[in-house]
Amino acid sequence: LLELFKSLDKVEIKKLRKWVRSPFFNQREDVILLFDYLDKNRPFDKPERLGRQYIFSKIFSKESYDEKKIGYAQSFLMAEIKKFIAYQEFSQDEMRPQIYVTRNLRKRGLNRHFESEWKIANELLEKQPLRNADFHFYNFQLQNEQYEYTNSLSRKQPKGLQEASNELTNYFVAQKLKQGCDKLSHQSLISTEYQRDFLEKVLTHVTQKDISNSPAIQMYYQVYKTITSTKKTESYFLLKELLIKFQNYFPKKEVKDLYVFAINYC
Repeated sequence: LLELFKSLDKVEIKKLRKWVRSPFFNQREDVILLFDYLDKNRPFDKPERLGRQYIFSKIFSKESYDEKKIGYAQSFLMAEIKKFIAYQEFSQDEMRPQIYVTRNLRKRGLNRHFESEWKIANELLEKQPLRNADFHFYNFQLQNEQYEYTNSLSRKQPKGLQEASNELTNYFVAQKLKQGCDKLSHQSLISTEYQRDFLEKVLTHVTQKDISNSPAIQMYYQVYKTITSTKKTESYFLLKELLIKFQNYFPKKEVKDLYVFAINYC
């Protein structure tokens, strides 16, 4: 619990304080008392104040020590912090909540609301700058929602089925190429042989299809060719061109990893 608590920054602590006080999320008073105590004693530099019995005497001052009671408070506070950080992760990307809203409206049969929110979600996806593998996954989810919706109205004229299939394939291909590059990189450092499941078929697929609409597939295919073409430099220089052309289409950490691939080749 202390390790998890230490990982939270000041802004997160402020939000968590509101979270544990909201009856929608938490209705246990002992969770609030324990949170307040830990919050007050950050950064936990006085070990004598962190023992179970000592904390119990501070938050349940009029009661005799009860191992189960302090244990329950600790367990439930842990659970609330985990829910909180899951919510933080979920809400960082505005596409996730928008897709879930769209899906739920479809399930409720609120057709007019669904159509409006699906359009908003589609515009949101197109406007955001990233075009990594996640872009294809989000687009797959959106197109699949379109198919589920139109198929419920008329099984003769559903929309989105082929689009959903294409985007799922794009996501799978991009991810398999990325994993293939990671495996080759690790194999060069440690004597571990990874399985090449589906990779050959993925590489064949890429050579036979038009991948110009997928920066993610183009990038990792070129990384893979660079890593596996150690005696030729053409792939490396093409990779450098793609890095310059597409680096704004990927999150910063992923861009860093892509540059590391190129540096390691050098």
